[in-house]
Amino acid sequence: GDPFVLEFWLKLYEAFWRGEVDKIYCDLCASPEIVPDNVFNMEVDLLKKYPEIKCTFLRRKQVPEISNMQITPQVKETTVFLLESDGFVFGKGQIDKYCRKIEDEGFDIVAADYRLLPQEIIDKYGVTGFMRNFSFYKNSLLKQIDLDFLPRTISETGMSADLDCFGWISYQLIQLNPKIFFVPQNEITANPRIGMFSENKWIHIRQMNSSNLGFGAVLFNSFRDKDIIKLEPIVNQIKVDRDGPHQVVEWQFVKAVAVRYLILDTLGDKPEYGGFYDEYKSTLQNTIDILGLNPWKIQSLKQYYKGVIGL
Repeated sequence: GDPFVLEFWLKLYEAFWRGEVDKIYCDLCASPEIVPDNVFNMEVDLLKKYPEIKCTFLRRKQVPEISNMQITPQVKETTVFLLESDGFVFGKGQIDKYCRKIEDEGFDIVAADYRLLPQEIIDKYGVTGFMRNFSFYKNSLLKQIDLDFLPRTISETGMSADLDCFGWISYQLIQLNPKIFFVPQNEITANPRIGMFSENKWIHIRQMNSSNLGFGAVLFNSFRDKDIIKLEPIVNQIKVDRDGPHQVVEWQFVKAVAVRYLILDTLGDKPEYGGFYDEYKSTLQNTIDILGLNPWKIQSLKQYYKGVIGL
């Protein structure tokens, strides 16, 4: 439901890969306590400009896994490409290229090899699991499995394991012995200083939304309202984290703020959003002030993302 992330995502879609897919299925989840009616209506009007996008508009918080479960069975096309709101495409031709791996070259799955499965399963099947962002599937394969994207406990002989949100999907798929083409994810993890990149012009900025400043998150309201009591656990986490070797918690928020400043810089002033635009910028500054984030880290990371995406 973040209107600026949505507009930025659509800006890249329009510039780089519109026409490479037949249809996009999505949910727009906008909590009314965060997104006022006038802003929500502007988002609805914006998406109406794209007739190929079939969007369900929800005035409530909903976890992405539930949306995945509701949307995926609707897809009628032969190839399914999974992409999340923290995945950005900034190159022409590559979505079509990987769809054709399935449609023309006989692959069943095109995805990043991502560790979601226990070692016993990895040893048995030779696959660690699949990352759902930037992954492509033959639709006939998906129709053979239970499309439950939520965490699940599985049991095999002498072994029981708790699987993460896409682990159950991965576990079912590998049992069908699919022909797999592995493709790099270009993932920026909790610590954005660590990341391997391929020639693919896409990037997955993990935890940019739901885990930190996403519009489904209570944290956005807390930073907006300067609710120090609710934010105290995060502040304490960061204080402890700064004494550790990786500073993962702080970097998650640095990343979330840096991406949003990059998006605002790219879109320019948005007076049509009225007071919401000023409130949004104020919330970003509150996040910096309350958590004591380093502005230089935010600025340098923003420039880094700008260079990666080529803005």
